[in-house]
Amino acid sequence: MKLRNFFMGLFILPASLIADQPIVDLGPLQVASVVVNDLEAAVAQWSAGTGTEFSPITTNDYIVFLSDGGPKHVTIKSAYSIYSNPFLELIEVTPAIGPWAPQTGPGSTVGYQVYAVSNIHQVDATMVNAGLTKVAFSGNKFAFYQAANGLLVKVINQNLLPPTGGVNTPQAPIDIGPIKHADMAIVDSETLKQQFGTLLSINWSVFQFTNTPMTFPEGTELVDVDVVVSDKIPQIQFEKITPPLGVFASSPTSYTFHPAYVVPAGTMDAVRAQMESAGFVLNTYVILPDVGLVLAYFVGPGNYWIEVVDARFDF
Repeated sequence: MKLRNFFMGLFILPASLIADQPIVDLGPLQVASVVVNDLEAAVAQWSAGTGTEFSPITTNDYIVFLSDGGPKHVTIKSAYSIYSNPFLELIEVTPAIGPWAPQTGPGSTVGYQVYAVSNIHQVDATMVNAGLTKVAFSGNKFAFYQAANGLLVKVINQNLLPPTGGVNTPQAPIDIGPIKHADMAIVDSETLKQQFGTLLSINWSVFQFTNTPMTFPEGTELVDVDVVVSDKIPQIQFEKITPPLGVFASSPTSYTFHPAYVVPAGTMDAVRAQMESAGFVLNTYVILPDVGLVLAYFVGPGNYWIEVVDARFDF
């Protein structure tokens, strides 16, 4: 019991200690991570659909301390894209507990933003100051924090990042390039704007459209679109769509995370064909008269998502 109380104290630091900690600049988004059920299959499918090359899969064991019980042993398998700034990481965790556990509300498989620092314990004041709560950590390797709407942010030791600047060898006839931004379908955009504005020292642009036709599995619906876009590169975007159908399914405690790719004007139909040939399902999309497909959300096995947008229509 005393050992448990000691580790729980690492989650809830005294206010005096937090006040003495400096505010740490987390820097730009380093990684967009997506939790999958079958890593080998996900890497193969993602490569076939997007042309992305991944590094060899690595396997590591960690002791993780959870805010709702711990310590726990987990085995983490992961693969990083060769493309960087940000990297895409596909990750499989056994057992899928804590921050890797499936969401209990509507939304996608778990996905999260990753920021790299020299010492993960020095960011506690930064995260608490922005209104986030620590939910898991493993030594000086990584820590998870939870923001409004259930959003997860992972902070890792910078030594765990792979080298940047690699040259992608296309894994499919069409290489759609690196991730351009990390998007999250949410319902609480106002709180998230405040939290992430404080956390990352960023400003926001807000784009709003009413009665916008989008096609979902249920059919074409008129929806209200509210997208919040960060002013830092790589961008993060919060998408609040009413009603929250298809990829935009979310709740106050769950969300849909989808890495976004931007492709050259007029190539969306060819990309769609490649994605569907790889086994992805076109779930939610926008087709404009006399222009064609301009925005598409594809879903893969295990409920993970990819967004593809024509460059003329990206924010």
